[in-house]
Amino acid sequence: MSTNIHVLNYSNVTSNETIEKYMRDFTEYLNQQNIDEFSIDYNNQFYFEEVKKIIDRLNVSECLIHNFDLSLTLNNSKGEVFAIIGEELPTKNQWGDATDYIAVISCTQEKNIWHEVAHLIGANDHYDNNTNNALDICMDDNCIMRYGIVKGVFCERTINEIKSHLENINNI
Repeated sequence: MSTNIHVLNYSNVTSNETIEKYMRDFTEYLNQQNIDEFSIDYNNQFYFEEVKKIIDRLNVSECLIHNFDLSLTLNNSKGEVFAIIGEELPTKNQWGDATDYIAVISCTQEKNIWHEVAHLIGANDHYDNNTNNALDICMDDNCIMRYGIVKGVFCERTINEIKSHLENINNI
């Protein structure tokens, strides 16, 4: 089974074409790292309407994280994850919020989108959530899984986290 990333663009500033370019670059980069067990789907209407209903009725994305409809949970078991992008979406963190299968991304910079989408396919933050300081597990100053890094790529540890996660999903 492959993970399918549904990208839903609610941005008033960043066009669908730009988001698709960011995600093509993301895909190409991961393919260069021998990671290809995922696909990307843009604005699938069924999921778009389903997810929109959830977002529209919640005040903050922390509630989103804790109040999923059963259908989203069931879709996750099929390898479905959701990246919802838009500057005006409510998020607890200024960049966005993510769980194992949904990311709400309020900062539309390319590498921030990569960071949040990477959570959907197994990457962990490489910074302390209380202090924003880099963790000892990652001393790569260019790793975009560290706090506030908007230029750079994934460090080797992140690549391994993603590979391991996708391999585990494929073995289910």
